[in-house]
Amino acid sequence: VGGGAGGGRGGGGGGVGVVTFDTFAFYKPALVAGSDGVLHLAFSLNTSPSTVQYARCAANCGVGANWTVAIIGSGQFTGSTRLAVGTDNRVHLVYEVSGTSIPSELQYATCATNCGQAASWTKTNLASLFGGGWDAPARGIPLAIDPQNRLYFTVDRSPYTNGGLTLATCGTDCSNLANWTAGKIRPSGRRTALVARGTTLHQLVDNSTPGTNTTALAYRTCASNCTVDTSWQELPNFWAYDGEKPLTLAVTAQGGVRVAYNQGV
Repeated sequence: VGGGAGGGRGGGGGGVGVVTFDTFAFYKPALVAGSDGVLHLAFSLNTSPSTVQYARCAANCGVGANWTVAIIGSGQFTGSTRLAVGTDNRVHLVYEVSGTSIPSELQYATCATNCGQAASWTKTNLASLFGGGWDAPARGIPLAIDPQNRLYFTVDRSPYTNGGLTLATCGTDCSNLANWTAGKIRPSGRRTALVARGTTLHQLVDNSTPGTNTTALAYRTCASNCTVDTSWQELPNFWAYDGEKPLTLAVTAQGGVRVAYNQGV
């Protein structure tokens, strides 16, 4: 699947379909399925100016005409997209916008129904949660959601301030900035993966040591009050890591942890 604002084209049949959206600048996509089986896709265009776009398909998604596309945000530049769908099938999107005439922004957008129309989305600027500035981890940029539809995501401020790795979370009415809380949970963690399973957060963090050749991954968990660093338990330097490639983390319904990463040479 490629992505773009011009709509989709393609054909199904035989149980396999390939859909091409009319753009060449398909960047940092996120794809999730809701409990109702609807597919949700978000991506940005690696162009200048740029847009963040959302696409959805309810059935027979190998046919381009069954996808609808909406432009959610725009700026001189747009970056990574983070996408989650709750048990209530509400769609949640976090994305980056920056430019020469506006400060960097971290936008939250949400939609409950008719999400193929841009007017159905509500947007909130979350940059003030991080002192007006932010920097997303270069790899592994999840927007996690738990069974109670509480949202979680991280940003890494360590390269720029003493803000370190910060967790932001919201439980209800997340279009209201006052309902978000954020706190430093680690001195650093540029590449992360985050999963909510039940009431527990599971996290994988790049534990690279500045000024050395040490690169490793730490595994962390938190069961409550997770915007406070002392609420986390950590197994440090458990996997050798090349410090560059993407990493990912999954947790089964039975609590089994699965990790994928590149350990390098």
